[in-house]
Amino acid sequence: MDLGSLASRPNQPWGRQELLDALRDVVQHLNPSTRLCFFIDGLDEYDGYEENIVSLLQDLAASPRIKICLSSRPWNTFVNAFDKSEWNMVVEDLTRAGMSKYVHEMMNETNTVTTLELQIVGKACGVWLWVFPIVRDLLRDIRGGEDFAFLQRRLESFPEELEDYFENILSRIDRIHQCDTARIFLEALDSVRPLPVLALKYILLEREDPDVALKLEPGYELDSRDNDPSRWSKLLNSRCRDLMEIQNSRTKTLWKDNKIHFLHRTVRDFLQDNYKGQLFQRAGKDFNTHLSLARVNLALAKASAAAEEKDDLSAFFTRLLGISYTTLHSSR
Repeated sequence: MDLGSLASRPNQPWGRQELLDALRDVVQHLNPSTRLCFFIDGLDEYDGYEENIVSLLQDLAASPRIKICLSSRPWNTFVNAFDKSEWNMVVEDLTRAGMSKYVHEMMNETNTVTTLELQIVGKACGVWLWVFPIVRDLLRDIRGGEDFAFLQRRLESFPEELEDYFENILSRIDRIHQCDTARIFLEALDSVRPLPVLALKYILLEREDPDVALKLEPGYELDSRDNDPSRWSKLLNSRCRDLMEIQNSRTKTLWKDNKIHFLHRTVRDFLQDNYKGQLFQRAGKDFNTHLSLARVNLALAKASAAAEEKDDLSAFFTRLLGISYTTLHSSR
C-alpha cells in the first residue's frame, strides 16, 4: 500500500480498510531493533466481521518483533483461532478460589446453608462485578427472612450478562425520579473528575430554578442537612439505585471531600455506549450537560469561597472552569 497517497490528502478521512492496510504496511517495515506489544481487551466487542479482526491479529503476530495479549469472551471464531496457543489462560480458573472464599465468608455470616455458593461462583464465569450484586441481593433476602426456595429463584432470575443487569436496575427506578437520574448520570459521565456529594443538591434544585447557582452569594452558609451522609446516600440510591455510590471519606467535610462514583467502570461504559441517548430523552429537551456542570461548579465554588476570598472570586472561577465569574453571570 502507498502510504504517501494517504499523506497527500490530509483533509480526507481514512476508511477502516485503509487504516488496517496502513498498520500492516508499517509492521512489514519495522526497524529490526523495534519491538511492539499490543494489549487488546474485549475482542468480542469488535464492531465488525469477526474473521477480519482475527486475520489482522494473526498477521501482526506473525512478526517476530510483535507480541499481542488478547482477552475475549469464548466466542467460536476466537476459540477456533486462538485456543491452540500454549499461552491461553481462562480467567475464571484463576479467580474461582478467591470468589469462593468471598461468597463463603459473606453467606456464612448469616449462618444459612451454603448450597448456593457453588452456583453463584459457577454463574459468575470469572466476573467479579457479577458476584457482588447477587451476593448483596441474596443477603438482603436472607435478612428479610426469605426461605431457601425463594433464594434459589432469586439466583436463577439474575441476568448472566451485566448489560441485562444494568437494564433491569434502570427499569425499576421510579418514573418520578427518571429525569433526575438521567441528569446525574449525564453529568457524572461528562465531568472530568468525580462529582462532589453536594453536586447532587444543585442538580436537583436546577430543575426548579436553572439560575439557583447565580443567585447564591459567595461564601454562603450551607444547610445543616448538607453534611448528613445518610441523606445523600438515600437520595442517590433512590435516583441511581446501586449503579452509583458515595465514596467514604475520613474527613468531616462530607459535601466537599466525598465523591460520587460509578459502581464499576463497566457501568460508565454501558451508559456511555448503550444508554446515553435514552438519558438525554429523559433529562428534558432543554437540558445541556456542560451548562449544567458549569452552574453546579459555580454553586460549589461559592460554597467553598471563604469570606476573605470573595474579592478574588473571578480569578477562582477562571482557574476552576476556564471562564470568568463575570462572563458566566452576565450570560443570563
